[in-house]
Amino acid sequence: PMPDGTEKKPSRIQLRNRRRILDAALDVFAEHGYRGATLEIAGSDTLFISGITLALVTASQTVGVGLYLMARERAQIALTLQSWRTSVLVGLFSLIGSWCWFAAFSLKSAAYVFAVGQVELIFSVLVGAIWFRERVGGREGIGMILLVASILALVLVGQSH
Repeated sequence: PMPDGTEKKPSRIQLRNRRRILDAALDVFAEHGYRGATLEIAGSDTLFISGITLALVTASQTVGVGLYLMARERAQIALTLQSWRTSVLVGLFSLIGSWCWFAAFSLKSAAYVFAVGQVELIFSVLVGAIWFRERVGGREGIGMILLVASILALVLVGQSH
């Protein structure tokens, strides 16, 4: 409620994007939780600690998604298992990428890791252009230049503090 007792109506953007806002909030919560979990494990071997954290997170996500699929979309379980050959390679590369993310969480703050991690957008655009022959437009080019500039600024400013 407002100071005068009236209710403030959500903005048009808030109404349209409630799901996105909730998703982003939960994402931030999870990412900081991942860093906290990684830092709570005793030891100095970054790869081992990040691997343990990743294994626990993946196990909990697997149980959560499995329960959802069993309750709501049972047929998807069989379809997923049928396409295991295709998904193994995707899963392997996803594992490597996630392990790198978790290792980074153990070394730097989550905000810093995710800011620098935005370089993956550039890789995605480049893979699309090289592998799939997608055309990179002017907006994408400007976006990549701004992204590189902001990452470099963050890294250079971060090193001076």
